[in-house]
Amino acid sequence: MLAKLVSMSVALECSAILECVAVWIMKHRSSLQDILDLIQAIIHDYCVLVPTSLPALESMVKHSALLASQFLTAVTLLYPMYKPKSQDEEMSAEDFDTEQSCLPPQSLLKLVANWITSQPGISLTPYPQTLAMLPNCRAPNQDMGVPAPTAPTSKLPLTPILGLVRWSILGPLCFLMRHHAQTSDQHKETMLVFSQLQYGVLQTFLTAKKQREEKDQESEIEPGEVMEEELDFRSLVTIHDLRGICMELLDIIKELPNEVPVELKDELVQVAVDRLAQIIQVAKSTDCLSGRKSEFSFIYPNLPRTRLLNLVLQSR
Repeated sequence: MLAKLVSMSVALECSAILECVAVWIMKHRSSLQDILDLIQAIIHDYCVLVPTSLPALESMVKHSALLASQFLTAVTLLYPMYKPKSQDEEMSAEDFDTEQSCLPPQSLLKLVANWITSQPGISLTPYPQTLAMLPNCRAPNQDMGVPAPTAPTSKLPLTPILGLVRWSILGPLCFLMRHHAQTSDQHKETMLVFSQLQYGVLQTFLTAKKQREEKDQESEIEPGEVMEEELDFRSLVTIHDLRGICMELLDIIKELPNEVPVELKDELVQVAVDRLAQIIQVAKSTDCLSGRKSEFSFIYPNLPRTRLLNLVLQSR
């Protein structure tokens, strides 16, 4: 019923209900599967069942930035682009369907790219602290805390940035691996969308720096005024996060089908590594990357090197 209500609210552009759903998601972040099921139902309605209604979903970002940010976060979890397969196993039809399900629909991919390029601050949408005081029907307000790295239960991340970084780096190769029979025009269109996505990710880091500088220039808050909960901009991406992405990148390179032309494979591998280098450079320069670049060079000796990556790792 909740999925139907949200889907109808998206179609009717009902900001009040969309904001209420955003509050519900934030206060029940530990109920990850419930949230993913809700977002999956919305995607099915607008991208699969009635694709002509996609403009209504695209406009959701104008009516509830907080819900749009949570939508992006859930989407990157629903479609991780890549899941490693077990060693020495033949790929069954079921396995192939599972790998196909890791890729988002083309229309959804375009929507995500359009959102973060037109509004790069959407991934940094803060959760109003006043809403944190509302009662939680399941548990105390402990859900509002940032989850500890060793937390036993999975929670919806506070920001979609890491998921979008994975999409930008791994996406082109994953689409090539699953759709290597695409026509030249289809391939170019997909690559353009991923280029747009990469641009949006880099713009997000720059926006984070701008927001932090503006906050530092603000005057002190008035007595009784409540500040909004803020993201830790210095931990938007960590070296540990990038390590996991690089390990997956190496696995993808090994699994690329033989039907893929060598020239195309080498080109997309270089694109992936260069985008990784761009993210390291921009995230580090905007103080959004925790960890030292020297740690990166030490941990990933097997990663293909490009001129850009070498320059980034050698710079201070």
